[in-house]
Amino acid sequence: MKKIVLFTLVACFSLALAACGGGTEQEAERPASAEELAAAGYEADQAGDYEKALEYYCLAADQGLDYAQFNAGVSYYQGQGAEQSYEKAREYWELAADQGFALAEYSLGLLYYNGNGVEQSYERAREYYQLAAEHGYADAYYSLGLLYEFGFGVDQSYEKAFEYYQLAAEQGQAMAINNLGDLYEKGHGVEQSYEKAREYYQRAADLGEPYGFIGLGDLYRAGNGVEQSYEKALAYYRQSADLGSDAGNLRLGELYENGEGVEQSYEKAAEYYRLAIEQGNEAASEHLNKLKNEGHISE
Repeated sequence: MKKIVLFTLVACFSLALAACGGGTEQEAERPASAEELAAAGYEADQAGDYEKALEYYCLAADQGLDYAQFNAGVSYYQGQGAEQSYEKAREYWELAADQGFALAEYSLGLLYYNGNGVEQSYERAREYYQLAAEHGYADAYYSLGLLYEFGFGVDQSYEKAFEYYQLAAEQGQAMAINNLGDLYEKGHGVEQSYEKAREYYQRAADLGEPYGFIGLGDLYRAGNGVEQSYEKALAYYRQSADLGSDAGNLRLGELYENGEGVEQSYEKAAEYYRLAIEQGNEAASEHLNKLKNEGHISE
């Protein structure tokens, strides 16, 4: 979650204020308007002075500036400039959301989705995602799609998921584009089509989405809608892993375990499984334990 700046930064606030006249030299050195305070906060943020940044964000927030309220919330959410506090983040985001600020609405949805500082509730998450979506926020469309695809807090509907993913994809949201490929690959809510799946996976990969490469690799590994090729699967999985994907490392482990497109090696398989485990992949842990239990690798 990134802090935002919705204005042009002023190079020197003291000079800008002095040009307007009035005030002591000390007063002139301090930004006065909410926009100037927020700009000073962002400048301090970029310089790594998080305490000063939060001070300015809060001063601007007290004047009712919505994006300063949002940025103050992000500071508390990340624990930058103050002790980490989901509760304080929520307070500032609620102030911004009350003014219809889409990123704040969406961020509140994330708090409820994950149960961070609030009682976990998919229903409340959906309410905030919907508010942000009404302001056209792409990530909100994507998140609504997830809720409907898996039936979290709503009646499960692949058709609704497809609808929301499409809205996000129209704005270039890479994860939504990837998930459209997954729906086409499985025929969920749409007529099954490996060709359409490959098209969406490629679009997602072109945007740097790791799972786009996973989707392409899976198609080539199985020969679904393309000429089967372990070598191409290997290349796509490596691209995904290079982008930090645990799923990419898992797939590479599987190829080495089975000798698919590579020289079979339990040791190399274990190496990739361990990388995936470090990234939180539970399936990789099961694979690694299987290799140990079957005596293919030592502890």
